[in-house]
Amino acid sequence: RHRKPTAKQQEIDSACEETEHEKALRKQQKRERKERRKQEKEVALTIINDGDSDDTKALKEMATRFRDERNAAIQEAETRDDAAAKRNDKHGSIPRPSNMSRVKIQDIRVGLRLGSPNKKLEWNSTRTTIRHAMEAAMLEYNLTWKSQNDRKWLKVYDRAEEAVPALKNFKNQWAVEYIAHQCFGNARSYNCCKGNLGTYRGRKALERLHFH
Repeated sequence: RHRKPTAKQQEIDSACEETEHEKALRKQQKRERKERRKQEKEVALTIINDGDSDDTKALKEMATRFRDERNAAIQEAETRDDAAAKRNDKHGSIPRPSNMSRVKIQDIRVGLRLGSPNKKLEWNSTRTTIRHAMEAAMLEYNLTWKSQNDRKWLKVYDRAEEAVPALKNFKNQWAVEYIAHQCFGNARSYNCCKGNLGTYRGRKALERLHFH
């Protein structure tokens, strides 16, 4: 039989919770102070003085530029995460798998209610929509997936979800990301092979060229 906590016990538990909260708050404030001191030190080191040599001035200017670029990148990442969080508050009932390497296309098809064989045309249409979104984002296929501009991927994901609302059921846009990753890999592979007659894709590309 479970007994309800007494008023005394509730008071003790509440005090413990407040103590833990205070500890977490102090740690957060300590981290913020440490970060401020670090930033102040960085700024102090890059201040150009009258007695600095030309080389020293150039180094300080370079350090300032690198610092500004880094801070801008951090700000962009935080903004992107905030935007993603806001989107996820509105939709996303299918959680992102803990191990994406084990995901199968059929899992996504089932989530979209396109798992049955007679839904193949609709599924192919969904994939085509995502490829068109990738084309509109003007991705650079000479670069790797991770080297692409994050803003371009956000455009791909948002455009795809707008065209296929059912994709919004997947939290953190993981289904669009998974399909786009496959399409991107296929496109990069094709671009690398189409000029190589020693590959199947290279020979097929040559055949199409002669056919036209």
